[in-house]
Amino acid sequence: RVPDSKMETMDSRAGLMLISMLVLLSAAAGSPTPCADIFDPTREVPFVGGLAKGAVLGNYSSNVSKLQFIGCRGDQDGNPIEEKQKVDGGKYFLASCAPRDFFCDSRAYARPEEIYDGNRGFTQVLKFGIKTAGDGSQSSPFKQLYSCSGVDSIGHCNQPEDIELVDPTTGEVPCCDAPGGKCSVSGDFNFAEELCHMLGYDEGSHDDGTATTMATTVTAEDAVFCPAGVVAPFDFQNAFLHNHTMATDYTSPTTTFTQEITCTKRVDVARCKDIALWEGRTFDGTPGAEPPANIHSKDYRAPKSSYIDFAGGRANGVVLSEYSASTGLQFIGCRGNATGDFTEWVEKATTQGGDEIAAAPYLSSCPPESFYCEDYDTDAETIGIVGFQNQVLKFGTTITGAGASSAEAYGQTYMCVGPELRHISQCNQPEDIASVDPTTGEVPCCDAPGGKCSVSGDFNFAEELCHMLGYDEG
Repeated sequence: RVPDSKMETMDSRAGLMLISMLVLLSAAAGSPTPCADIFDPTREVPFVGGLAKGAVLGNYSSNVSKLQFIGCRGDQDGNPIEEKQKVDGGKYFLASCAPRDFFCDSRAYARPEEIYDGNRGFTQVLKFGIKTAGDGSQSSPFKQLYSCSGVDSIGHCNQPEDIELVDPTTGEVPCCDAPGGKCSVSGDFNFAEELCHMLGYDEGSHDDGTATTMATTVTAEDAVFCPAGVVAPFDFQNAFLHNHTMATDYTSPTTTFTQEITCTKRVDVARCKDIALWEGRTFDGTPGAEPPANIHSKDYRAPKSSYIDFAGGRANGVVLSEYSASTGLQFIGCRGNATGDFTEWVEKATTQGGDEIAAAPYLSSCPPESFYCEDYDTDAETIGIVGFQNQVLKFGTTITGAGASSAEAYGQTYMCVGPELRHISQCNQPEDIASVDPTTGEVPCCDAPGGKCSVSGDFNFAEELCHMLGYDEG
């Protein structure tokens, strides 16, 4: 093991300390797909001989549907198609939605706290389609939203046989009769729900009874719209299940199409009550004491009796096991001696060989009593793409030493991490206990999982940690 004082260069100091961490929530983290991933308003997609704008979905669709695109198709130059098609003996008029009419919006909304047992999480919403679709009259024809499915890539949504069928005057093209053609968007609610699920959103209903998926559809009395291509028929035998079976139909005209789809997902975020230490908190699955009312405050300090065993000492910090199964990150905090007191170890950084470094900083460990966790809400009136009631989580040490002298030494924060670690109890390894300096209570730096590692100063680390805790920005 390499002692803390054997640091090769001052530049390595960037990876030694986490003074504090700011987490600012503005949108969903991780799984729900935002608009930016599926819709580029500047991109014109070649689609059955024309240019279209819409949602590119090939990365998310199933092998059955191979749904590549939903959007609005223009003519060969991407201009709106002006033709109105009279159908059903003049009963209805049909048109194509204009590329500029397609929209996609993703944002987050605060959830009523009383509904969700005090978890101040949020609901992530994705909405896309067209705002208006007409009423079918000559002055306001039905403006169809189209889809491309059944092919392996979006490049196959512009096949030679479709290009040949483009009307050179109007730019219009016939409905699909095979995969890759110009199909409508299924009006089956099950289709919308399955599509939302593929994009990482919830199925069924939320805890407050609201539906997780909503679809605005357009309906005619007769089958006048293009075949849907991909459908999700209602299963009468399993009406309450939300794992729908996709099927294909490129030949049957439909009486309805979907104009707009809304997907939602409930997202919980970690708060201090979920990760900080308090008297009576347990880590073995047995019931423990409730967190104190002021645990969210920066002024709260965990009592020594609640500290965890870490690398032969006692430490105060945040327990992250529940959120980091993929990385094995168990703990971030300040480590003290065997009784949880400040180790009072201060040393000037040197090279690994023990040589002195000019203007090297003084190093120490942050005192356990200096560690804090704080969470709060801000900007409660703001609702928009960049926030709604921004939820902030901060944790770290209040020590602000600049390292210029032994009296102002850097107070390092530490973490316990390792891909194979699964529990906080694995942060007190026998080899670390045996390495504790009996005078200072200090222990060498980690050289294996479970040891006393520094907290990375890399911004990417902070951002990824924030994502694991349910936040969007760090």
